[in-house]
Amino acid sequence: MPPESKTDRLRQLSALFAATALLCGCGGSDSPAPASASPPAPSLTLSGVVARGAAVANASVTAKCNGGTGTATSSATGAYSIALAAGSLPCTLKATATGGDLVSVAVGSGSTATANITTITQLIVASLAGKDPSD
Repeated sequence: MPPESKTDRLRQLSALFAATALLCGCGGSDSPAPASASPPAPSLTLSGVVARGAAVANASVTAKCNGGTGTATSSATGAYSIALAAGSLPCTLKATATGGDLVSVAVGSGSTATANITTITQLIVASLAGKDPSD
């Protein structure tokens, strides 16, 4: 069997990330984000929950997307929401908290995405990357 090309590997990673986003895209809070003094309409809003078995409160969540970056802090329930004035999917997400970092990805299209950041998404990304993504 010939070795996989980088394009084949990228397609496999994209398909797995999409499946992960669909499977992990539940949870979070239905409450709206607090209003601020007329910010520009975001081009992309990412939301989800940071959890390591239980919700991880006060985690620093960083999103690096195609064309933009953003940060947020998870609430007591682990929920986070990041509004990017410029940016589009795909995005990598990293939650930094006591106990170590967790990573995830958000893929798809549109102006909103749900991406939970959990030990499961950490394992999936590590498996696909062939190493611990926190390193």
